[in-house]
Amino acid sequence: MTTADRGAELRETVRQPGLVWCYRRTDDGETKVEAVVPPADCTFRWIHLNLSDVRSLRWLEEEAALPPSIHTLMIKRDSHQRFVFEGDTLGLVLHDFERGFDSEAIGRIGGLHVALKPGLIITGRYRPLHSADIFRARLESGQAPEDATGALHLLLDVLVDNLGMAYGITGDLDKAKETFEYGISKDPDYPLFYYNLACTYGEKKDMDKAIEYLKLAFDRRENMIPGERMPNPATDSSFKQFMQNEKFRAALKELKAK
Repeated sequence: MTTADRGAELRETVRQPGLVWCYRRTDDGETKVEAVVPPADCTFRWIHLNLSDVRSLRWLEEEAALPPSIHTLMIKRDSHQRFVFEGDTLGLVLHDFERGFDSEAIGRIGGLHVALKPGLIITGRYRPLHSADIFRARLESGQAPEDATGALHLLLDVLVDNLGMAYGITGDLDKAKETFEYGISKDPDYPLFYYNLACTYGEKKDMDKAIEYLKLAFDRRENMIPGERMPNPATDSSFKQFMQNEKFRAALKELKAK
């Protein structure tokens, strides 16, 4: 490789944003998750950025072509939830729990920054978030959004489910309940919202409500996302205190027969 070639490669590396991953969909329906920015002529692109990397901030400034108010929302270092419309672009900051290995990170809320425009969704975070790994896993398992609307639907399902479970883990059961109820109001066919609401009632020791929402979850099990599996309530610790109750055991038997 000549000195000129090495210089060109270095310049291209510097121009690339601080990518976590990218997803692209072409005109012929091909989809791929990769670690390079997809060509602009793809039918749809989802670019997930590490906003702590100065290359991401440079790419947002020079390449993303976002309206000024959306650009400001994407780079601002705060996690207050909000949304902004400008032209054909929507900007959002949504809550998610940070992913960390130290005890202080448990329960700490961060912000997922989102920009949507025709043919493109850009997401970014300053600290690692739980949701990003789930987004990627769902994309790789076959849930392939065709456009920004489909990607936003996937994103909101993951965030609501993830946030509700995190509230439950940290013991804020009222907030977990509120979160899953919000999820149901926005996507009433997604079974895990109902299942996790049943778990929340289980932790609250409300057996009748737990049974009610388990039944609603299993009624919708055919709507599970590819790659996901319906949990087994018989082995779920949220329902452990009910396992000797005849009514609950009968309900589980009925669910198993569905």
